[in-house]
Amino acid sequence: MNFAFILKNATFFDNQIDPMIPEWWAQETLAILYEEMFMGNMVNRDYEQYFNKFGDIVNTRRPRELEALRKAKGDPVTTQDIIADNVQVKLDQWVHTSIIIDDLDEVMSMKKLSDEYARPAAKALARYVDRIVLGQYPRFLNNSAGYLNGITSNNAKDVLLDLRKVMNDNKAYEAGRNVVLSNATETDLLRPEWFVSADKRGDTAGLRDALIGHKFGFDFMRSNNMATVATGNTIRTFQVNNSSGYSKGATALTVDTGTGEITPGTWVEIAGVPYQVSARTGTAPTTAITLASGLKAAVADNVAITVYTPGAVN
Repeated sequence: MNFAFILKNATFFDNQIDPMIPEWWAQETLAILYEEMFMGNMVNRDYEQYFNKFGDIVNTRRPRELEALRKAKGDPVTTQDIIADNVQVKLDQWVHTSIIIDDLDEVMSMKKLSDEYARPAAKALARYVDRIVLGQYPRFLNNSAGYLNGITSNNAKDVLLDLRKVMNDNKAYEAGRNVVLSNATETDLLRPEWFVSADKRGDTAGLRDALIGHKFGFDFMRSNNMATVATGNTIRTFQVNNSSGYSKGATALTVDTGTGEITPGTWVEIAGVPYQVSARTGTAPTTAITLASGLKAAVADNVAITVYTPGAVN
């Protein structure tokens, strides 16, 4: 991911240091950016010691496991190759915040310019970058737990334990497991007494600072940039149309009772789990859909399919 700092050409006077200004803006904004950036600092960036530009493809690694083998006395050993899968990452996000500094602003001190412009600009960059990173979660729905808009104070513990099982089954490192919450989800997690009670959690931070802290091997953090489904979002409802239902892993579903078209790329919710539609049959109305990923659990006939109206990419 590349960052661009754009400065408008200005008229400089004798008492100004023209060559230093772009360098100062870049250094000041970068310092504030790394301080403010939340999710961006959690992304693996072991390739960033190399100089790259927008549009380049960089490479990172995902090591494979080695296998332990038995041998008897005198048997030759079996050697194994150490293999790491190459993971390509394209630097295709160019984020910028552009401002104009007029003649009056140019007489400000560097510190005042930083407070007035550099810090708000860096915060805007950090907020946008965090939203880009957090917006990648649909790519990993096969390794998820819980339900869309389905976590409550009553089932929060079960959902988190299910999430822990997913991480354990995928052999994720025990250290560094983070859960990033939206405002609504954090509120639901703070409701149960066992989350905030000092005699159960070992400190008073839950009541004093509304901190969830470290639970079930996860560090919990809240972010205003976490994606949520807005209340009042336009939806339509279809139903599964198959007397025997569909088994786990199915991708082709016959649907009925709805109106209008479910366009490819649309997100739907089935039994609390979000799926993206990759293809459809029929337009007025749609009578069958193909999911980009298989059903996470079996569904019965007439189960509701909530269709979310797509929005424009920002």
